[in-house]
Order: sequence, then C-alpha cells, then structure tokens
Amino acid sequence: MALLQVADDPERRDRARAVQDTLDRAQSGQPITGWPRCAELLGHDLAACLQAWWQLGMQGTADLGLTFGGMTAEQVPLSRSTRPAPAHDCAGLTFGGQTAEQATGTSNASSAWAAGMDWPELLEFETGTDPATAAAQAYPLDALGPILQPAVQALTERQQVPLALAAQSCWAASAAVVQERFNVVCDGRTIPLSLWLVLVALPGERKTSTDEQAFRLIYLRMREALVRYQTALEAWKSAKIGKDAPDPGPRPRKPAWLLTSCTTEGLIKTLDAHWPALTLTNSDAAAWLGGYSMREGRDTATAAVLSGLWSGSFHAEAKASLDEATALYGRRLSLSMMLQPEVAAALFDSRTLSGQGFLSRCLPAFPPSTIGSRPYRRRTADARLHRFEQALDALLARAPEINLITGELQPQALPLDDAAFENWIGVHNRYEAALLGEYRDIREVANKAPEQVLRLAGVQAALEGAGQVQQGHIDRAARLMDWHLGEWQRISAKLVEHRREVALPKQLHDWMLQRRAETGESVFQLREMYRKGPRMIRGQSQLARELMAELLRRGYVRVHGTGYELRPDDA
Repeated sequence: MALLQVADDPERRDRARAVQDTLDRAQSGQPITGWPRCAELLGHDLAACLQAWWQLGMQGTADLGLTFGGMTAEQVPLSRSTRPAPAHDCAGLTFGGQTAEQATGTSNASSAWAAGMDWPELLEFETGTDPATAAAQAYPLDALGPILQPAVQALTERQQVPLALAAQSCWAASAAVVQERFNVVCDGRTIPLSLWLVLVALPGERKTSTDEQAFRLIYLRMREALVRYQTALEAWKSAKIGKDAPDPGPRPRKPAWLLTSCTTEGLIKTLDAHWPALTLTNSDAAAWLGGYSMREGRDTATAAVLSGLWSGSFHAEAKASLDEATALYGRRLSLSMMLQPEVAAALFDSRTLSGQGFLSRCLPAFPPSTIGSRPYRRRTADARLHRFEQALDALLARAPEINLITGELQPQALPLDDAAFENWIGVHNRYEAALLGEYRDIREVANKAPEQVLRLAGVQAALEGAGQVQQGHIDRAARLMDWHLGEWQRISAKLVEHRREVALPKQLHDWMLQRRAETGESVFQLREMYRKGPRMIRGQSQLARELMAELLRRGYVRVHGTGYELRPDDA
C-alpha cells in the first residue's frame, strides 16, 4: 500500500482488493502466486533477501532507491541456483543510501526494516465519499396525474420541503386508503395496491408535519371511526351478558388504520384481531429497525413476514406468546419510513434484508435538503389540497368489504383496459431486457418493477375514480418507476459506498484507538478482531477484511508480521 500511495497509482483501490482476493484464496487453500513467481521476476537472491527482511508478512518499502549489494534490482544478475540466499546477505540492502541497521540504529534487519519505513500519506475519512454530493434526479412531477400532482405542488410550497418528500407523503396517504378497497387484476393475477415508501433524509426535513398534512383527513375519519367502534363494542359486550343471551356475532374490529411503531407479533395480532389493512408511518425508522423485531436472529423472520404481507399472500403463525395459531388471509400493509443516510446505508447494505426480498419491494427517494432555505410563510387554505382530500374522502365513504369471520379483505377488482394491458406488456419487456444491462446491479429490485408499475397505476386510477387502469396510468407509473430505480442506483452507488469506505472503517479505527488507549496494544490480529472486536464485525470475517483493507488504503494501519499496526498519533 505504501508503494501505491507514493506512486500515486490511480488504481490502488483495485490493487488493494486484488491483494485481499489473494489472501482469501490462500486461506481457502486455493493456488496463488507467491515467492516462486517473485523469484522468477526479481531473481532468487533478491527474493530471498526481501523474504528475510519482510518476514513474509512485513509491509514493503516505499523507497524506490532500494539497492542490493550496491546494485539496483535491475542490475542484480539472475542466479541459476534455487538455493535461498542466507539471511546475512541482506546486509547489502540499503535504504536511502544506508543499510537498514545504520538508518534505524538497530541490529536486526527485520526490525530495522519495519522501523525505518515511513508511513504513507494519510487519507483522512473526511476526504471520503460524501453521499450528499450525489447528483439528485428531478422528480417527475408531471407523472402524478390530475389529483396527486396539484396536491404535491401545494404541499411542497406550504411545507417548503423537497418535492420527493411531499410526493412520498401523498403516495403513502393514497395507498393507505386504496389498498383495502381495490386490487389490480392483470391477466388473471391479483395485485394488491400496498406501497412501501422509503425516504432518505436528515432530521429536521419536516417529514412528520408533512405527513400530518397529507394524512389529515385520514386521521380525522379514523377518530370518527374509533368513536363508532367504542359504541359498537359496548353494545356487543352488553348483548353477551347472561347465559341465555343470543349470540351477538363477531366482536367489532378496531379501526387501527395507522401505526407509528410495532413489533412483528404486534403487527400480526393487529391485522388478525383488529383491522386487516395497516399503514406503518415512521419519521425515524431507526427506532423500529433497531428494535427487537429487527435484531440479529429475528430480522430474517421479520423480513419474511413483511414480504409476505406486501404480496398479500397467506400467512400462518403459531407461537407460545400468541393465544392461538394465527392464520391471515387477505391482509394489506403499506410502509412510509424516513431514514437518516447512515441508517439507510446499513439497511440497503443488509444481506439479510436483501436476501429476503424486503428491500426490493421498497420505493426509495433521496432528495436534496431544503434545510436553511425555508423562510416563514403564513399558512392559507389551498384548493389543490382540498381536492386531494375530497378524492380520499370519496373512497373513505365506501366501507371496505371485510369477512366478519376471518377478517379477510375482499377488495374490488380494478382491471386493465386493452390499451393499458398492451402498454404494460411493453413496460414489462423493457425492464426484463434491462436486468442484464442497465439494471444489472439492482436486478432484484428491477425484477419487481413491472408489478410496482401496476401498483402505482392502480392507486392513481382508484384515486381518480376510474373504473379501469388506463394507458395513461401505466405511462405515468412507468416514468415514476424509472425514477425510483434511478434512486436505487444512486443510493447503492453513494450511500453504501460511503458506509463501506468511510462510516464502518471509521468505527473500526475508533475502536482500535480506544483499545490502544486502554491496553497499550498497537498491533491487532484480524482473527481476534472479528471474534472480540466491535459488534459490527463479530463473526463477519469477510467484512473485517474489507474494512481493514480500507484502513490500509487510507494509511491508518500497516501490515506488521501477521497483524496490523495502528498508525501512531505523531506519524
């Protein structure tokens, strides 16, 4: 790494990863090139001398004036002998015009080499990739249709928030109402109209107050429904009094339409015993993601349950903590979460959530911040938001059809007309072809893009009071999906890269600094680090190697024997 830094090699990151790949191959018992190949290139005597100096694991020198016996490496004649040079032959090796022993005042060549080598230039973490520098895409406002577009514009102006933030709030409110009343039917397949919306933003972006505006009418109607529920519940309880009382029928269901936080078991119980369609809104999803349900060991099961609810598929569960086995048919779940960039990077870099399909179902947005450019404005009534609320109210006035025994939703079918179906087939084929091209790196996400288009189109059609999904709905939904796929690519390229190259390496470096302050230890063994080191790398040897390679690249550590030496404060 020192040689690469001094030479200012533009491909040093790739070369560092090549070194790591070689180490991985060696540990797995696969063949690699090593000292025999080095001897062929440099000569056996010089290779043996370097081997003695470096002790097979010491970091190489950045001194390009290295000589052997008064000659440069190119001048050393190749020996026909394969006999390793004796260790004392290394006495002819010079460092800056002096022997290693003379330069460092030591008597041991290997110790002299380690002590005499300069640390490479430090690439501090602050110079790493900043996800905020990623060029934001312009949100396709004109793809929102006659109801959503004016509402999003009005909300953006009133709240002085990013356009994509206002759009995510309006989409979440729309899906919360539509998902329990309609399904899209396409070529015999039933597609739920739940949406999972993820906003990546800093605290203070006004998501909570923006959600309050977008969900205002839903909160109002839910409070009214809760009053009716309490009345119905009291009547149901009164009807059960007495041995000879007639069966009053199923217990009334509590209209818990919106939640801000829950465990997996709480979510299942609410869907089973209370309301069959929920929207989980959270302005700080870190609390939920860091909660019990998403801890290591439970996150796989939680992701599987959530993914099943997204698809509207049957879910059955029997646990000691539940009164009896739970069987869920026809339930719906929409999500509207805000994540800070650091939390979003961890989420989008999670192999568990990716493998379970949780992330591929999300529609992310990572808009530029408006913090610092929001002068106070008087709030006035806006006809554009009123029209949006009228559309929601028209849907809320239609009570969803629910099987009173099983609690299963029975949404109305919303078919595609012929032109819309042909248009959707073209969209499907375009995304399919891009799985091996433009969207190769986000293939699991793009694979669900055709279905996401149907969901976005269906929500728009229902909100606009259309009896069918029309061609215009598919066109607009495809443009929106293209935008979300672009956000996926941007988040993957910037946030995850920032996490791997700045956030996590810095955490590891901070742990090493603390360890050195407590114990005086300055050389760390990789195996001990992923066994007893910081929690983020315990049991994850590959991640530990990747983070250490990044610290090597930046000059915070260097190889020392079989371990890694932490850079001194004064180096």
